[in-house]
Amino acid sequence: MRLETFCVETGKVQRDFKYFPMLIFDMAFSPNGQYLACAAAPDRIDIFNIDTTARQQTLKVRDPRKLTFGENGSILVNNRGRITLDWSLPERSELHANWQGYCVDSNSKWVTWNGRRLLRQCWDHHT
Repeated sequence: MRLETFCVETGKVQRDFKYFPMLIFDMAFSPNGQYLACAAAPDRIDIFNIDTTARQQTLKVRDPRKLTFGENGSILVNNRGRITLDWSLPERSELHANWQGYCVDSNSKWVTWNGRRLLRQCWDHHT
């Protein structure tokens, strides 16, 4: 799949993202307009540099949805919690999300605090 950005005044293509995930659940632009985050299947968030169209990093996140950047762009919020972003990493870095504050882990069994297990959700099928 391809994604293209267009100039509003001229209607001409400005950038062509040649590599792009096939199934996108949500997208968000960073506050400074430099990055585009895409919640993609299967189980990842791809962050692209708008100027170079290069994939900056891939975060491994189960079932990512509802993306929003924090005010200064150092936090990415999704349906599972808040992820701290590290912009010093080289392009095409692949890593597990660095969770901040309360979150639900990838298998939905634990509530975590800053990535550490805090509360286990037990599903008792016996009544």
